Amino acid sequence: NLAAFLSTGERPGAVAVLAYVPERQKTWDGVRCLAERLEEEFQLPVTVGFAPRHRLALGPLLLHGPAELAPIVITAEPGKDVPVPGLQTGLAQLFRADAATLLKQLVLAGRQPLHLHLGEDSDAELRSLVHP
Repeated sequence: NLAAFLSTGERPGAVAVLAYVPERQKTWDGVRCLAERLEEEFQLPVTVGFAPRHRLALGPLLLHGPAELAPIVITAEPGKDVPVPGLQTGLAQLFRADAATLLKQLVLAGRQPLHLHLGEDSDAELRSLVHP
């Protein structure tokens, strides 16, 4: 629950969202609306990125950035997996493993991340986070 996460303990100074979901226009719109809700409702600055593209920038920020930064990691059930040539795995499995590693690193670093796991219809579930 977003409200509970942002009101538990010390009030965060900012929010960073890293989304491990398909990067489509509808998904961008949903994540942008979520960021706008957080900015408006909680009066917090929000930065957003999609993994793996923004992982190199947001990963270190989430792990080593200011203590008042609230990390949110969004994952989703994969639709169709895309095989990786030369490996016995697909991109969805690699994304899941990277997200799990980041979440574990955040906890080990003393952070309290919010993990929002969405189902296969991630766009509809993002909309439900924006308009509960």
